[in-house]
Amino acid sequence: QLVEIDRCRTIFEKQLQVFPRLANSWTSYGEFETALGENERARSLFKLATQTDIDMPEKVWKAFIDFEIGQGENLRVKQLYEQLILKSQHVKVWISYATWLFNVNKKERDAAR
Repeated sequence: QLVEIDRCRTIFEKQLQVFPRLANSWTSYGEFETALGENERARSLFKLATQTDIDMPEKVWKAFIDFEIGQGENLRVKQLYEQLILKSQHVKVWISYATWLFNVNKKERDAAR
């Protein structure tokens, strides 16, 4: 099975070489690594993707934030949202951040009861 994983990584890497500006190239590779439990590899891919000029950066940012939420990394989620707000200043990002903060705070309040 390890040989197949290496082969898949090679395919994903070729895809990034040929289509470096496609958000789907980055997100599918990150999701693949996440599914394997290779969270540091996935995190590195998402981080690199957010620093790359791509066709749909919002898709990569959303995938990165969702990844960190799935990892339970609230501090990293907060940092990503704040970076994205500075970068985009889009109202949808503010709303998404506020909603996430509300839900995190609600879970913490409920757990304290």
